[in-house]
Amino acid sequence: MGIDTISVKSPIHEHYQGMVWDVKMYNILGRPKITLNYHSKVAKNYANNMRLFKATSMGAYLVTGNNDNLADIFIPGKEVVAYDNINNCMKLIKYYLDHNESRRDVALAGQQRAINSHNYYGRMRELLGIFTSYLN
Repeated sequence: MGIDTISVKSPIHEHYQGMVWDVKMYNILGRPKITLNYHSKVAKNYANNMRLFKATSMGAYLVTGNNDNLADIFIPGKEVVAYDNINNCMKLIKYYLDHNESRRDVALAGQQRAINSHNYYGRMRELLGIFTSYLN
């Protein structure tokens, strides 16, 4: 999925600035009022892409797909906002554009969750537990 898959009539093309990586990517992820996340079909119905963690850790207000395991990662409605379909997604975006304080509260809660729960130290402890269970 890339810019070439979006209709040339879409207003997205007016704002598209190309791919970015490293520090520039992180700065951009934390800048918009709303960051949209979409999981490709490869993910099936699991929330498991890096944007979940990168965007929230940068303090982005994240609107993401309501995937089966999302509630295992973030609290929907409190730390991220989840959509079920494109119409629902658009309604959520419109609502939160008009409700700055609610949007900031969700973004801050998501950032705290990402920093406290979804860091490399925590992931390595989780993996160690998995490996240990198989070695025993």
